[in-house]
Amino acid sequence: MHRRPNAAWVLPQAVHAVSLAEICVGAEDPDLVVAEIRAWGIEILDIPASAAVLSARAYRAYRERRRRQSALNAPATPLPDFFIGAHAEVMGYSLATPDTSRFATYFPQVPLITP
Repeated sequence: MHRRPNAAWVLPQAVHAVSLAEICVGAEDPDLVVAEIRAWGIEILDIPASAAVLSARAYRAYRERRRRQSALNAPATPLPDFFIGAHAEVMGYSLATPDTSRFATYFPQVPLITP
């Protein structure tokens, strides 16, 4: 028997504009994807300008760290991922991600929810 969670336990859900773009890349009809996400009650968040500087600082630290550890041959993380972390920090949001190490390293103030 499945029970519905207590309404107090359900957190508001949202998708960042950058994540939405990534979701829509493979869709035949991106507008349909957006409509479906909104129909599920998930808010689509715009990127606040105040996240830009924080994102740039974190990305610069990441690039410098990669340069020092270049023998690792790890794939580079694109700048848009850093906008997601910066946005969460600026707004005081928690962030659901399987990539906890990078977000914990560059955005330690952001509470992480791991699937």
